[in-house]
Amino acid sequence: MLYRGLAPYYDLIYSQKDYAKEGAILKEIIERHKVSNGVDLLDVGCGTGHHLNRLVDAFNCTGVDINGEMLELARKNVEGAEFIEADMITMDLERRARASFFYFQEQEKITHNGKKELFLDKRGK
Repeated sequence: MLYRGLAPYYDLIYSQKDYAKEGAILKEIIERHKVSNGVDLLDVGCGTGHHLNRLVDAFNCTGVDINGEMLELARKNVEGAEFIEADMITMDLERRARASFFYFQEQEKITHNGKKELFLDKRGK
């Protein structure tokens, strides 16, 4: 499994990321391009939740990750968000979010193993 055993080190590896800046950019992009008044937001591959921590004040946030250890950390890092352990390819959420995102390093990894295309094909209907 991708990221197996990485959870305790993930935040240290990405400690130089400017999550506040990236969160502000995501908010701006979502607000500029949303086509409804919906406020549900889905973070696919949410890791330890630091992007959601910058978005939970403006949206009803749900984070999805395949790694349960990452989600344990995300639950500690983010108050007010829901977290679901699931594979992005096979997940079946009861409700649909008005906006969803992958962010930077996740896109690169997903593209390399082909899962990004599968995910987008499944959700693009």
